[in-house]
Parts: sequence; structure tokens; C-alpha cells
Amino acid sequence: MESQSNDQVPNGFFLGLGTNLVSTASTAADSIIFPYEFIALSPSLARRIVGGSFVLLSSAFLLRHIQQAMPPGGQRLLASLPFFVLFFFYPLLFHRQNEILMVLISSFYVTWLGSQRLWGLCFDLGHHCKLESTVYFVLGFFSPFRFIPPNTRIAPGERIPKIQDGFLSVVKGTAKFYLLILNMYFSYFVPPGVWRRSLFYGAVTYYGASYMADLMAAVGSIFFGMRLAASFNAPFLSASVAEFWGRRWHLTYTQLQHETIAKPMRKMMEDMGQPRIGLLLSYVLPFVVSAIMAEIVLYHCFGHLTYEWACFFLVQPLGIIAETKLDLARRLSRPLRIIVTLSFLALASELFLWPPLLRLGLHRHICPQYLALVGARVDV
Repeated sequence: MESQSNDQVPNGFFLGLGTNLVSTASTAADSIIFPYEFIALSPSLARRIVGGSFVLLSSAFLLRHIQQAMPPGGQRLLASLPFFVLFFFYPLLFHRQNEILMVLISSFYVTWLGSQRLWGLCFDLGHHCKLESTVYFVLGFFSPFRFIPPNTRIAPGERIPKIQDGFLSVVKGTAKFYLLILNMYFSYFVPPGVWRRSLFYGAVTYYGASYMADLMAAVGSIFFGMRLAASFNAPFLSASVAEFWGRRWHLTYTQLQHETIAKPMRKMMEDMGQPRIGLLLSYVLPFVVSAIMAEIVLYHCFGHLTYEWACFFLVQPLGIIAETKLDLARRLSRPLRIIVTLSFLALASELFLWPPLLRLGLHRHICPQYLALVGARVDV
């Protein structure tokens, strides 16, 4: 009965056209970097992916029209409320049992990133609202990357990307992909423990996101002459928790948090004559928002709240406060501070970050798909 209900999807022109294209391409999916077996790319799922993508692109176009037609503030916020609802429920388009990866991806990119960019749009906050090109606005609305159009003024000391930079990004992305494969392979044979999971799972997370960013930068540089802002900056060299989250890990999202939450809150409290409270809230509030959004992601995956990822983000300000009060920057050398920082992050990850992913079984299904690309076989 469940398989019959899954196939009952509206058949429109765009859905039918997309289904034929995706169904034809799916025969070659085993040779592409795509977890075909885990997602089970059935015709029903293909129709939902194509139809859902059409809905998201249409939403971005409508939001662009709202931005141009309405002033920022309450009026634009009221007009955007249906889109907040749409972004929240969008991951429910997929099923938790055999399409959990699609639930996770759509929940992060649509519900989390899309909602935060939508919040910034309501009040004209953030880099994305200032994009002049509608194409960049639409394509980048749910993207984890920050687009820098070719006509953007070059900052002092910055140079225009050249074609050879694109090919260099291809080399870097390919190298990171094989490092991703290597970490996946060794993660099956290293004895379990805090450092084992944090070292190899953390490396898989970093290289998995970083190699895609390099390849996207290569495509943009070679074919379109555009730039992507750097997403990562050697996070394993962080000498403090504040440095890790502020200047090294997922800089696109960090900048989005700063522009839409931290900076407006700090300015508001300064206008109220409370600069110290504003400074404190500018550090704490982004982690609170991340905790809420992360719990929504887990809610989409499990159907109930677990509070684990929320705890992971909420302990980060405590680490920042502790390293500031203890004055570690003065008392310890940089190598020792790197060890302390990575140990803190490893412990927090072992307690709160990895357990939900292990229960979802992503490591048992996604890793073998990638390892098969280089001829490696592991017993799941």
C-alpha cells in the first residue's frame, strides 16, 4: 500500500519531462558520485525531486519579486510567511525509511539555509539581498556557497580569477575527493573512540563539503568568470573555538549568521544603551538559532525532537567563554591551544553530533557507494 501511495504524484508537463530525463540518467548513476542504491532513485522519487526543484526555483523568483515590489520590514515579512511554511514542510516530501539522505539534504539546504536567507530578505540583511542579478539571486538562494558576480568590485589586494585558477580548483577538489575516500576507508578499521569518530567522521564532513566547493569554484571560474567566496579555511588549525566557528568553518554560513542575526542584534542593543549585552548576544544568539534549526533537521529525520544537535551548538558559547576567562591565548602556545580546541570539539561531537548520524545509518550506506568508485569493498 505504501508503494502505491508513493506513486500517486501529479503528472504535469514539467514533472513528466523531468521524470523521463532523470529516469534515463539513472541507469548510469552507479558510475557517478551519487549514492544511488541508498536513495533508491525510483520514478516516484524522480518526479518529486524534479517537481520540488521547480517549486523551489519558482519560490525564489517570487521572493525576488517581493523584494523589488515591497519595502523591507513588516510588510515584506507578512508576504513571506507562506514561504517560511513551505520551507519547513518541504523535507516531508521525502520518506524517512528509504530516502533519509534526501530528507537530510533538503532539511539543511531548504529549511535551514533557505529560511535564514528568507529572514535576511525580509529586512534587507545580508550579501544575498544585494545581488543585482536575478539569476544569481535565484540560483544561490538555497546554495551553501556565496556567489560573487563578475562585476563585483575587487577588494584591495584581491585579483580577478583567471582560467588557470579554475583548473587549480579542479586539482584541489580531486585531491580532497580522494582524501575523502581514504578517510571513509580507514574509518572502518580504526578502533572506536572519541578521537576515531571525530578524526575520521570530521574529515569526511570537511572533505565532502570542501571538494564540492572547489569543483563549483572551478566551474564558475572557467565557464562564467565568477567567484565563490571561500567556504573553509583549514579548520583543523583552529587555536580557539571562536576562531573555528568565526574564521575557519563554513564561512558562507558564518557570514550569513553575522549579517542577519549578530550584527543587527548588536546594533539594536547599542542603540538601547546596552553595548556589553549586545556584544554578548552577538556571540550567543547565532548558536541559539543554529541549535533550533539543527533540531528541526533532526525532527525531519526522526519525526521527533532529540535535542542532541541543539546541545552541540549550545555548548559552543560555553567553550568560547571558558577559553576567554582562562586567558588561554596568553597562557598556552598556539600548538597547545589547537590541541585543546580540537579536543573540546571532539568531545562535543562524540556526545551530541555523531550519535544521531549513526542511528540514521548514513555511515553504513553512503560510504560503500563512494568506496565502490575506486574499487574498494567493505563489509557493511
